[in-house]
Amino acid sequence: MSENIWKLGTTSDLYMGSNISEEEAVKLLAKTGFEALDFGMFNHQDKNGKFWGDDYKDYAKVIAETAKESGIVFSQVHAPMFSQLSKDGDKMFELTRRSFEIAEILDAPYLVIHPQFWPDCILGRKHEETLAYNLKFYRSLLDISTKTGVKIALENMFGYDPEAKKLCITYFSLMEDILEFLDRTEAREQFVVCLDIGHANIIGKESPADCIRKLNQDLKLLHIHDNYGVNDDHMPPFNGNVDWEETMRALHEINYNGTLSLEAQSLCQRVPASDMPLRQAAVDLTFQTIRHLSEL
Repeated sequence: MSENIWKLGTTSDLYMGSNISEEEAVKLLAKTGFEALDFGMFNHQDKNGKFWGDDYKDYAKVIAETAKESGIVFSQVHAPMFSQLSKDGDKMFELTRRSFEIAEILDAPYLVIHPQFWPDCILGRKHEETLAYNLKFYRSLLDISTKTGVKIALENMFGYDPEAKKLCITYFSLMEDILEFLDRTEAREQFVVCLDIGHANIIGKESPADCIRKLNQDLKLLHIHDNYGVNDDHMPPFNGNVDWEETMRALHEINYNGTLSLEAQSLCQRVPASDMPLRQAAVDLTFQTIRHLSEL
């Protein structure tokens, strides 16, 4: 058994769908044993979300104070999931800019922002065009990133092949895409990488362990979840075919010092929201998986 050298984290939405408020969820997650949270702004991107009004910073301060009182920190924030190319792209872009301010209030050092790509940008198509577009897209966020002191975290992604009817490689699927972007941006110091273990497993071209070794010191945060390499299941570790022992060995090799942050909300959200004892049992089991991983 290894000494636990990492904070144990999770997304903030394990109680989503129940009658538990976000503030109460923070308290319960801390009580369960989690030490860090990934705050999901994508849970607030519909027009009734709490961050659309002029008082959006006030609610962030309530969440920050709740976390402080509960003894839990925010290791990262996840920006809304959107495309500037969609009809509501401008509004989602504004919410993404606000996400930097939310992260600053929550004292989270990183904001995960998905790359922008077209549906047909798969299997290596439109690579240069997509790279150029993303260099411009992320450049437009550098001012708010610098102002708030919150760094941008790049995440590996997957696309969908309509002919094969399955998930497939798209832009930022491979570590070489992400490293190429880092080499091409003029503000490398403002960027880090969030490795999504489940996404890497779906693509299957590089094992999660190989991804970790390739990213090395650019890897600062994680999305930890499991699947069988087919669908984006977001299940807790040991509910798929990820080689977790090798994955953890690679984290030790590069001296990873970030949070072990789960993005494995599916188990919890699949149980009946009306049955709180059952939902809590799912949360407890999810916590036990990340604690076991930390000891490998």
